[in-house]
Amino acid sequence: MTRRDYELIAKAIKDVGLFYHVNAGEHQRTVAEVVLFSLAMELARELGAENPRFNQERFMESCEVVA
Repeated sequence: MTRRDYELIAKAIKDVGLFYHVNAGEHQRTVAEVVLFSLAMELARELGAENPRFNQERFMESCEVVA
C-alpha cells in the first residue's frame, strides 16, 4: 500500500466520526467514538505489521479519533 492509501483510510474514518458528531445523539456518538478508535487502532497495528515504515501515531492523528 502507498501513503495515499493510508491517507484515504484515515480520511474515511475521520469522516464517519464527523458524521456521528453532527448527526447522532450523545449515546450514539460515544459508541461510535469507541468503535472508530478500536477500528483505527487495529488497522494501525495491521498496517504497521505489513509495512515497518508505517507511522502508526501519524495514522491515528489523521483519523482524529480519541480513546
